[in-house]
Amino acid sequence: LDLVSKRPQEIVRAAHHLLAAESKDVATEAVDVAVQAAEWARRHESYELAADLYARALEVFRPSDGTPRRRAELLRGLAQVQHLAGRSDAALKSFAEMLEIGEQQGMDDLYAEAVLGEWLVKGELIVVDERFQVRLNIAMNRARNHQELYAQLLTASVLVSLFSETEEARTAQLSEALRISESIDNSAVRLSVLNAVNQNAALPVDVSHTLVLADEMLQLANKVKALDRLVDAGTWRASLLLELGRGSE
Repeated sequence: LDLVSKRPQEIVRAAHHLLAAESKDVATEAVDVAVQAAEWARRHESYELAADLYARALEVFRPSDGTPRRRAELLRGLAQVQHLAGRSDAALKSFAEMLEIGEQQGMDDLYAEAVLGEWLVKGELIVVDERFQVRLNIAMNRARNHQELYAQLLTASVLVSLFSETEEARTAQLSEALRISESIDNSAVRLSVLNAVNQNAALPVDVSHTLVLADEMLQLANKVKALDRLVDAGTWRASLLLELGRGSE
């Protein structure tokens, strides 16, 4: 595998070669190289290829070669690239299996990450799912010792509650979500918060400040290649510029 470090694109070929061998002697190595190849494909936005490599790694993976945590991590990677490839149903299935492992093995961080993944895949549709809200509350309790993960789950909880609160409460919740999400390093979560601000008319509008948020949403949507959010951010920004123009007349 020395060739891989010098020519990164060769890692995909190496992964396919090892996976095709179906040998117990190289199973662990095949999984490791497949993950490296999948992550290389993800970075190059080849999400279907990444999903295929993660799926093959899971087929080759044997419990005797690793812990349940390792399988859950493979499922997490698979779910994430399935989501990026637009395969929402498949991503939710992978996150559900990851959640089951976290539940059975008492791995609180994995359980919480699976719940967070489910939220990011389902988006606004998740607010009508009472079972998810139960899982979200459990995940938050379990993630209290994982600061970054807890902050992300708290942001999700704030946004979910927006749809069942009074106008005054929604405004306060959105402000809190903006504050929390600004302090964590997760583009998908921050983008979801900014989109909620865009969609929620209850939030007081300081046009100049809100334009800064719209610009941030536009940059994030472009960064994560969320085309629907890119359109939303562009429309939001245009309406705010129009409002500023009217105010200067």
